[in-house]
Amino acid sequence: MKDTLDTFIVNQNRPDPLSNLASASQRFLNFFVDTIIYYCITLTILLSLLYFDIISEEVGDYLVYLLLLVVRFCYYFLSELSNGKTFGKLITKTTAVNDDGLQMTSRKVFKRTLCRLIPFDFISFFWGNGWHDSISGTLVAKDIR
Repeated sequence: MKDTLDTFIVNQNRPDPLSNLASASQRFLNFFVDTIIYYCITLTILLSLLYFDIISEEVGDYLVYLLLLVVRFCYYFLSELSNGKTFGKLITKTTAVNDDGLQMTSRKVFKRTLCRLIPFDFISFFWGNGWHDSISGTLVAKDIR
């Protein structure tokens, strides 16, 4: 009985995440900052591979695209796995959470990150919750503190 009461009290004190959603401009800034960061990471890796003669300059575009996808996936997955934040979300003071407002599980983070690979996902938040949010059961809320 006490556990049920404690859970009820905790849930009553937690604000409704749907009333605290990040704005479209915050989401766009998140995307913009994060894109710059993972492109810089990718460029650094490519230049390092070229410098150390691990790959040649004649490498096809497919390797660059593959590297971009891998870096993007790793960047979002590892960033959001720990606390629901990427560098973009740190700047805008927003956090990715479960649709109930709690911290995401690793399974939800993986699904959310995988859904980011859907073409045009990056503009889907202009028409409501982004596809990577609606499919994975997550959302981006403003930080409470």
